[in-house]
Amino acid sequence: IQYSSNIGCSKVADRLGRERYYDYLKKFGFGQRSGVELPGETAGILRDGKSWARIDLAVQSFGQGVSVTPLQMVAAYGAIANGGLLMRPYLVRRIVGPNGDAVRETQPTAIRRVIREQTAHTTTELLRRVVEEKGGTGSKARLDDYPVAGKTGTAQKVDPNGRGYSSKRIGSFVGYVPA
Repeated sequence: IQYSSNIGCSKVADRLGRERYYDYLKKFGFGQRSGVELPGETAGILRDGKSWARIDLAVQSFGQGVSVTPLQMVAAYGAIANGGLLMRPYLVRRIVGPNGDAVRETQPTAIRRVIREQTAHTTTELLRRVVEEKGGTGSKARLDDYPVAGKTGTAQKVDPNGRGYSSKRIGSFVGYVPA
């Protein structure tokens, strides 16, 4: 994780197996709408795990062949930060009427437990290494006063001619603080 090893991700996914890995992707909310109050929210792209060949498991373990929305990614990392609980995302916490009374108020709501609390803690420690240890791919996100957990990503851009991928890339980072 610290060095973004595609081979390492593939080995972990292989040990989990296709069904278990796919089940975790679904539990984290990938391939489905989050229910956030935005019209037109997309589910992203996650093919049914039953149709995966062994190579599909390998490449999906490091992010190819799957497409997620930024909201899905933030919610998934939020589940790790929240001790393994996936929370229902929302954009508006409170709407206040002209008289100052709350017309609508949203409270944090757990959707489901995705991973055990201890697994979330271990994952947080691994994600901290990405940011805080020498050679980690997310070292630019390091803060002096707070522990930061996160992960970098690199996505290939689709060829505008519709023929696979172009040579252009998109870099990303997602994380949470304090970790």
